[in-house]
Parts: sequence; C-alpha cells; structure tokens
Amino acid sequence: MIARIAAAALVVSMGLGAQPVANRSEDLKPATVGVTLTFDGKPSRGFVKSLRQEVASLFRPTGLDLRWQILERGTKPGVYDRAVVLRMKGRCNASAVYDATREPQARRTLGETIISDGEVLPIVVVNCDEIARAVSDLRFQAVGPLALPNVHLRLTARVVAHELLHALLKNPDHQETDCAKALLRPADLLSVARLSAGEVAELQKIGRPSSVGILAER
Repeated sequence: MIARIAAAALVVSMGLGAQPVANRSEDLKPATVGVTLTFDGKPSRGFVKSLRQEVASLFRPTGLDLRWQILERGTKPGVYDRAVVLRMKGRCNASAVYDATREPQARRTLGETIISDGEVLPIVVVNCDEIARAVSDLRFQAVGPLALPNVHLRLTARVVAHELLHALLKNPDHQETDCAKALLRPADLLSVARLSAGEVAELQKIGRPSSVGILAER
C-alpha cells in the first residue's frame, strides 16, 4: 500500500535565516545528500539557484553537503550517502503567484512524502501550484505585491525542507518544531524558521559509521 505524508499550511509571511554550523569532527567529511529535481515545466535558473540557497541556509547547522541536480535526458546519477528524488509539481515560478485563481482555503496541502508498506521512501512531491495559490491569497491581506515573490520562494524552500526531513530521517511523524509541523499558522510564519537541536543531531548521523559496542571480560 502506498500512502503519503502531507504537510498543510495557512500562509501569511515567513523567513529563513542563516545559522552557525554545528561542530563536526575534522576526521569526518560532510555527508553527501543528492537531491534530484524533476519539474513539470522548465524553471528559471534564478528560481532554482535561489531555492537551493534558501534550503542550504536552513540545513547549514547539520554540516550536510547538499548536492542538487535537475533530472534531464542523459543525466548520470551520482554517488551519495543519501539520495532523494524531489518532484516539483506544477508551475514553479514566482510569476505564478499573480496568475493564480483566488481560492481562499483554511488549509492547503503543499507537499508530501511517499510511504510504501509503512516505509518512508526518498521520494518527495512539492505542489508548486498550491504554493502559488496560498501566496496569492496574501494579495488580499497585509502583504504588498512587491513582497510576494520573496514570500513564494521562502515558502517553497520551507516546504522542501519539511519533506526532506521526512525522507532523510525516514520518519513519517510530525513534531511541534519549525520545520516538522503538520500545520503552519500565521503566527508561526512571522519568526525565522530553524531546525531543532534534535533534528540537527539526527541529520548529522547520516553517513556516519554505526558505533559497535565491544564487551570484554577481565
């Protein structure tokens, strides 16, 4: 059976901030995470670059080396400690905000991670059309039209980060932390989003050898 972990959000405004990198042993190279992007339509280079920067800023405390590539004909898969396929569904450009039909809703499903037979798969879907509609709703609230592209980018990055947490930690559960909430409320989005200390610690285990306990008799 295939199921989906869904993240729903009511959007007002949001921001992602840079954070200091947690200390890692000099003997350990940063674990590599391959993020393969697929798009329904060709995105602008500027959007992809900015999205990568926003997500990298949020994940910086983990020390993970996020390596992004757009899946195209002839693309050769890389070798990583962990890999995730990220499908960007719909029209993934900030201009979509101005063309979106107004359909105010209390909740919108913005992203989902695939589960099969109880196992979280490294397959993530981000619904760009729903993100555009959510941001478009803000035109009728306290957000000026010039700010909408930035809000669109930052919201998209936060949804990507949320789903990457599910996929990388192989955990379907939600938590009451900035990036693991199932439901975002306007008050949540007014502050800078950060990974929790626990999330950072779990992500830093990626690529590390499992510790083996040795029992000795004397």
